[in-house]
Amino acid sequence: NNLNTVGKYSKHLQYAADFYRRILQKDNANAYAANGLGTVLAEKGKLLEAKEVFNRVREVSGDTIADALLNLGHIYLAQKKHPEALQMYLSYMSRTQSSGAQITSKSQEDDEAEVLQYIAFAHFDWARQTELFNDVKAAPADERYKKCIEYLEMAMKKSKRENILLRFNWCMAKLQAANCVLQKVNRNIRRTAQEVKDALTGLEESLPIIQTMIQWKQEKRKVPIQSSMLTDFVSQCKHNIDSAKGHLNEELRKEQDAQALRDIQRMDAEASKKSNEMKASLDKEREAHEEEEREQRAIDKMKRVANLTEGWKVAETATKKEKTAKKKKGDAP
Repeated sequence: NNLNTVGKYSKHLQYAADFYRRILQKDNANAYAANGLGTVLAEKGKLLEAKEVFNRVREVSGDTIADALLNLGHIYLAQKKHPEALQMYLSYMSRTQSSGAQITSKSQEDDEAEVLQYIAFAHFDWARQTELFNDVKAAPADERYKKCIEYLEMAMKKSKRENILLRFNWCMAKLQAANCVLQKVNRNIRRTAQEVKDALTGLEESLPIIQTMIQWKQEKRKVPIQSSMLTDFVSQCKHNIDSAKGHLNEELRKEQDAQALRDIQRMDAEASKKSNEMKASLDKEREAHEEEEREQRAIDKMKRVANLTEGWKVAETATKKEKTAKKKKGDAP
C-alpha cells in the first residue's frame, strides 16, 4: 500500500483537497465536496479550518449530511471540548437512526457500535482530564468513567461479532475507574465501601479476560494489542486488586465505626428522650399535686370562713335573745 509512506500519504491528501476545491469552484453549494475538504483539513491537523468547513456544511445541508456531525465531534474531542463532542456524536446517532440518513458503515448496528465507542472514549478522555486536578475537583471523573463503561457495554451489545479491541477498552476503563476510586482517599473525596467493592469486582472481572488474550497471543492467535500493553495491564490490575482489598477492609471498618457511633448517638437520644418524658411526667404530677394542695387550702379557708360566719350568726342570735329577754323582764309589773 503506497499510503503507508508518510510522504505519499500527504501527497494523496493534497490531491484530495485539490479535487474537492475544484468541485466547489464549480458548485460552491456542494455540501458533500465541502465535507470531504473538511475531512482532509482535519487529517492534515488544520482543525480550526476544518471546523469552519463542517459548520458551513451543517448550515448548507441542514444536517442532512450526518458525517459533518461526526467529524465535528472528532474535532471537538481533539480540542478537549468534551461536552461539545458528545453533543455532536449524540446528534449524529439521532440523525442516523431516522429514516433516510446516511451512515458510515455497512449496517446500522455496526455504525451505532462505532459511534458508541466514540462517545465512550469522549467520556474516558474527559474523566482523565478531570483527574489531572488531583484534588476534590476531580470528583466528577468517577461518574464519567461509569458513563464510558456504560457506552462500551452498549457498543458490545450492538456489535455482531466479538471485538477484542473493544473488550480490551472495556477492561482498561474498568482499571482506570477502579484506580480513580482508590485515589479518592488522597483527594479528600468521600467514598463508600460499596464503591470500593464495585471497583474490586471490575478489576477481578477484567483480569482473566486480559490473561486469556495473552494466552491467545502465545497460541499465535490474532490479537491486535501489543503484548507489552497486555502484560502491563495484568501487573497493574493485580496490584490494584491487592490495594482495593485493603481499601475495602478500611472502608468497612470506617462504616462499622460510623454505624457504632450512630447507634450510640441513637441510644443516647432515646435515653435523653425518655429522661425528658419522665421529667415532664414528674413535673406534671408535681403540678397536679400542688394544684390539689392549693384547692384543698382554698376549701379549708372557705370552711373556716363559713364556720366564723356561722359563729357570728349564732352569737348575734344569742345577743338578740338576751336583749329581748331583758326587755321583757324590765317591762314586767
